[in-house]
Amino acid sequence: MIILYFAISVLAMQTSRLGLVALAAESSRALARGEPQETVENLIEGTGLGSQISFTTRYSDLSVCVELVQISQIPPFGQEFSIEVKESQCARKGGL
Repeated sequence: MIILYFAISVLAMQTSRLGLVALAAESSRALARGEPQETVENLIEGTGLGSQISFTTRYSDLSVCVELVQISQIPPFGQEFSIEVKESQCARKGGL
């Protein structure tokens, strides 16, 4: 039974990761359009996961990359089994 619970928890974590992919892509596109950093913070807060997600921004000549990091925990194991889920997405600046 515990294996089934663990498998379902990992599946839920993967579903959450798909949300991170979309959020990172949307955030990088917003910054590439020239929107302020506060826009990304508002997007993250809008998901309801604001305190659980941290982000870093990386600028290069033609692109902007946003990396989101979320610490996921599987409920019965709690702090002893934390998994860091990262997602990075990039967008070209100015629609190039």
